[in-house]
Amino acid sequence: MPLSLIQLRKKEIRHEMRLRKKKVSKEEQELIGREIYEKLIKMPEFIEAKSISIYVAYNQEVPTLPIIEEALRLGKEVASPIVEDGEMEFYRYMSIDSLEEGKYGILEPKKELGKAAKDSLVIMPGVAFDQRRNRIGYGGGYYDRYMARNRHQSTIAIAYDFQIYSHFEGDIKDYKPQKILTEKRFII
Repeated sequence: MPLSLIQLRKKEIRHEMRLRKKKVSKEEQELIGREIYEKLIKMPEFIEAKSISIYVAYNQEVPTLPIIEEALRLGKEVASPIVEDGEMEFYRYMSIDSLEEGKYGILEPKKELGKAAKDSLVIMPGVAFDQRRNRIGYGGGYYDRYMARNRHQSTIAIAYDFQIYSHFEGDIKDYKPQKILTEKRFII
């Protein structure tokens, strides 16, 4: 089946972002990650959340370990995703040290403590976003399907500012985060 124009554009954007992210040095990644961290932990959504569901950064994504450490220090429930049988669920953990490398090389929690609370604040990644909050993920649809089942949860996407486009067409099944935070701006 031929790809639609939207699918072709997503493929182009994913390729472009992969190249742009490779140019981000470890120092830049840490500096920008720190700027985003400082803004995020001051947001009412983060302060008031009793539970945080957050990805563990991988492959030049905005660093999340400082955010996870702060949430744990504040006594918040923290959960990160595990993908099994094509579906993603967030599982709780008490320490970064308890995370183990999963099948894609991404750190994952064990399932010992069970799934995250249903009222968790979801902090999500993405490949690219636009100013209308359209999101392009990595192509597996995991966050789209998870959020379709959990629409009541609040969401904040974190990204490098270069990941923000002025506009691209989203697909009807693509989940739009409620807010996007970069080192330079906040999109609602």
